[in-house]
Amino acid sequence: MTPALILTSTFLQNPSTRLALVLFQVVVFAILLVAIPAYTLGWKWESKREFLKSYHTPDWSEAYIKNQMDYVLHSNEANNIIFVGDSTTTVGIQPVLFEKMTGLRGYNLALPGFVGIDTNLRLIELYLENHPAPRLLVYGAHPKDYGLDAPNWGQIRPRFAWSYGVWSGAQATENDFTPMYYVREGIRIAAGELRGGRSHYFPKSVTDWKELVLRQRGFFASPGVLAENEKFKPVEIERFVVSPWYSRHLHALAQLTRKHGIRLMIQPTPVMVREHQEDASQLFAWLQAFQGEYPHIIVGSSEMLLYDAARFSEPVHMNAAGASQFTSQLAEQIKLFYPDIGNSVVSTAAQ
Repeated sequence: MTPALILTSTFLQNPSTRLALVLFQVVVFAILLVAIPAYTLGWKWESKREFLKSYHTPDWSEAYIKNQMDYVLHSNEANNIIFVGDSTTTVGIQPVLFEKMTGLRGYNLALPGFVGIDTNLRLIELYLENHPAPRLLVYGAHPKDYGLDAPNWGQIRPRFAWSYGVWSGAQATENDFTPMYYVREGIRIAAGELRGGRSHYFPKSVTDWKELVLRQRGFFASPGVLAENEKFKPVEIERFVVSPWYSRHLHALAQLTRKHGIRLMIQPTPVMVREHQEDASQLFAWLQAFQGEYPHIIVGSSEMLLYDAARFSEPVHMNAAGASQFTSQLAEQIKLFYPDIGNSVVSTAAQ
C-alpha cells in the first residue's frame, strides 16, 4: 500500500474526521437541493423578461410604467392623438377633457422622465405594432429635460430594456447573468410567491388606482398645491438648452413619425413663474430650427408657458388645476394648427 493510501485510511478511521466528512456531504447536498431548483426558477423567470418582481413592492413609477406598457402591448384600440413625454405630461394632459373640447380621442402614454427619451421611442414603436397609427403625436416634456445627457439613473432603464426591448436605432442589450444571480433570483421569487406573489403588493386599492388611470386614459393627477417655502427656492437651471444626446433622439422621433405618416407636435410643458426666471430663448430657437427641417412638425407655443405657483403640486409637476389649464390651452392650439384632424374622429367605441 502506498504512503498516500495509508495516510488516507488512517485519516478516515478517525471518528471526528468521518463525522466532519458526513456533515460536509450533507451541507453540499442541501446547497445543491436549494441551488438547482432556485437556478431553474430564476432562469425561467428572467427568460420571461418580467418587468415587476414578485418579491419587490414597486414604487409609483414602476407600477405606472407597467400600466402604460400593458396598454401599449395588450390593447389595439385606435386613437386620433397620443401624448408622449415625461412625468410632467403624465400629470399635465387630461385626454378625457381634451376629447370633450375637441371631439378627438386620445391617450396619455407619458412615462417617468428618468427612463429617458430613448425609452419613449421604444414605447412608440411597440404602440404602432399593436394599434392603428394616430393622426398626431404630441411630445411634451419639461424644458429642463432637453438639456439631459444619456441618463444613468438606477436599474429601471436597463430593466425596461430587458423587459420591453430597445428602440430600433439603439444597440440591443443582453444581460450576462451569472449562475449565482439566477440562484439568488430564484430564492427571492420563491419567497415572494409564498407571500402571495403580486397580490401581496397589488391590493384592491392599487387595482382601483390602475382602473382609474385607464378611465382617465393614462392621465394621473398630482394632488395638492405647492408648499409656500417651495415657491422661493433658487432656480436650479438658469438656461434651457438642447444637449447633443437629446437632439439625436428628437431627430429619431421626427424620423419615426414621418415614416409612419404621423404628424408631430412638440410642446414643452409649463414652467412655474419665479422671481428669477429661467431663460428659454435657446431652447425655442433650437426647436424652431428643428421644425424647419421637417415639414410634418409643428412646435407649440413659441413663448415659454409660465404658470402661477398655485398650478403646481411641486416645482416641476402641475396639479389638477394646472393640468386643466394646460389641456385646455393645448386643445385650442391643436384645433388651430390641425383643423383637418377632426374630419376623421375615432369613435369612443373603436377597438
